[in-house]
This record gives sequence, C-alpha cells and structure tokens, in this order.
Amino acid sequence: MITAMPIPSRTCIWLLFFCSLGHVISANESKMRPNVLLISIDDLRPDLGCYGNGIAHTPNIDALAATGTIFESAYCQQAICMSSRASLLSGMRPEEGQLYENGPLFDHLPDALTINQHFQNQGYKTILAGKLYHHKSDVKKGWSEKPFFPRNPDWVGRGYLSKEAATAAQKYDRENPNVKRRGMGPAFESPDVPWDAYGDGLVAQHAIATLQELGEKPDEPFFLAAGFIRPHLPFNAPKKFWDLYEKSEIVLPETRHSPEEAPGVAATTGGELRGWPSTSLAGEPDPRWS
Repeated sequence: MITAMPIPSRTCIWLLFFCSLGHVISANESKMRPNVLLISIDDLRPDLGCYGNGIAHTPNIDALAATGTIFESAYCQQAICMSSRASLLSGMRPEEGQLYENGPLFDHLPDALTINQHFQNQGYKTILAGKLYHHKSDVKKGWSEKPFFPRNPDWVGRGYLSKEAATAAQKYDRENPNVKRRGMGPAFESPDVPWDAYGDGLVAQHAIATLQELGEKPDEPFFLAAGFIRPHLPFNAPKKFWDLYEKSEIVLPETRHSPEEAPGVAATTGGELRGWPSTSLAGEPDPRWS
C-alpha cells in the first residue's frame, strides 16, 4: 500500500508500504504480521507523474504508485517541518501540546506514543535511516538499534569546502548581518558527482541493504523508516538530475497571491530561500564562496 499526500511545500510527503520479504508469519504466531517500510521525503509537493505532472521525472514513485493507493485529499496538519511530522508520527493534532513551532515533539508531549514506539511495543524490530523526526532528540525513543544518519556534507561542489570558502562565508556574514542563514553555502548546486556523494544517496543505500538483511529473517517483523532531506533547501543534487530539465519547460504558477480570505499565517514570503546565498545552476561557485 502506498500513501502519498498532496501537501504544501513546507512539509514532507509520506510513502507507506506493507512489505513482503520472505514469510512474515513466525512459527509461534497464528496471524500475519506485515513488515512496514515508511518513507518520508522533506518538502516534496505532489508534483509527480502519478499526480498528473507531465514535466517531473519520477519513474520510481510512479511505479510504486501504480501498485498501490494514491490519496488525493489527504492534507498535512501544519505547514511547517516539525509540526507536521510530530502530528503524523504521534497521532496528535497540532493543538495538542501546541505543536505549532519547531520545538522537539517530546518537549511538547513527553508522554506521546509515537508510531515507532508502538511497533516496538508490539514486538517489531524498529530501524531508522535518515530524517524522520525534525529533531534528533525525538529519535532517542523507540528504536531497536542506533539510527543511521549520513555524515556527508550538504555542499560538494568545487570551492564550497575549501578554507577560502569558509573565510568568504565569514566575511559575507559580517557584511550581511540581517541574513538568517549563517555560515551556509549556496542555495543550490549541481556538481557532476554520483548520487551517494550526498547524504540521501547513502540513506537509500543503507535502507536497501537493511531490507535485504531483514529479508533473511522472516520470523522477525520489522518497521523500517527511511527519511530523505531533499528537495528541502539547499537544492543540491548531482548534475545528471538537473540535466533532465530545460528551464523553458518549467511553468510557474498562474496565481501569485494568497487565496481570498486565507489567514495571514498561511502565507509565505519565501524567507528561508532568501536567506541563502546564490550560485549558478551550472554548479559554478558564487564568487563569495571560491
């Protein structure tokens, strides 16, 4: 089964699968206990082929969607990173514990029973690779083994990791005191590197290897969560993915204003994106970073 939610760009899309890797019935159990793979993708809108977008190249999600169920009227609880994740993973509405900002879930709801805790309580092996909760402090409960977090940098393009780049970042911060993002690299890059040069590629590799390993233990049901950062800022990806698109093919939304009678809190000024330095789509470093 696949769950894909049409949601605003400030939250994440969720894919839920009931996996059949080998047998899922142990010798001591009388009913099937399905394995579960939960995939979260940060800031991914439903601009996918399976939702009718003719420009997006999303063959893998489209193939999965073709074998499952697509939900077309399921919306996020709160259009902000932590709140939507905390609400979905705990089953609590945002007003419970005032889950409106980016504070840790267990700071707001210390007694919350999260989805991974629930599976663990039911005898499941629970495993995490990548970003599931917004705060790592919320990851401390409910896992059978230490979660996997890749250590790869966000920027791998030429010049972004040099000593000179760090000096340029410090200088830029001093000269632009109102910039919210401090000591960060450009808002996007497209270096000619393999996918696993970035953390998301390593998360995918780790999740695949874990599934293969778990498939060799058919009498031990599992809950595996795999969380991907992109397309959250910075918009960094290997060049081969940028090359799939032509700028002239990208159609901007016709509506450039908030809906009538929409509450002011629902609007955005793009402040997060505006807080990052810029670079070229070709992957060339901004002069401030080289």
